[in-house]
Amino acid sequence: MGAHKCVSCNREFVSSDSLTQHNSSKHNLIVKPKRSYRKLLIFSLVFLIFFFSVMVFFRGSNSPGVLDGFATCLSGKGVIVYGNDFCSYTSKQLNLFGKSKGLLNYIRCIDDEGLCDSKGIKITPTWEIDDRLYSGVKGLDVISELSGCIL
Repeated sequence: MGAHKCVSCNREFVSSDSLTQHNSSKHNLIVKPKRSYRKLLIFSLVFLIFFFSVMVFFRGSNSPGVLDGFATCLSGKGVIVYGNDFCSYTSKQLNLFGKSKGLLNYIRCIDDEGLCDSKGIKITPTWEIDDRLYSGVKGLDVISELSGCIL
């Protein structure tokens, strides 16, 4: 008759749905659905979460910095910031620019000691704006005022 046989009473059924109904009503057996779909669903969800997380990360890291225009103006006017990467004050100053700090004219005094010595730079960071030196961490508004670049 059918290809599906009840293990408890040897009765045959045409479909697996009929056998499942029979087992649940006559033998109080609840046949659990196959877990392959469940595993596939869980795997798919984990993959999608991972994929979208990676996309969000890369989209955020490739976006322009908020101060790109300001930093570009400073570089265009020849403004230079002298500092050292190991100096916490230099780090604090550069971090005020966020992603835009890569657009600044930044000279590491550890790499170019001769230039920094010839300029008389003793404190980092030091800004050179219009051939004048300004030592110490400066707020963005101060740098804007000294340089003429709009913040």
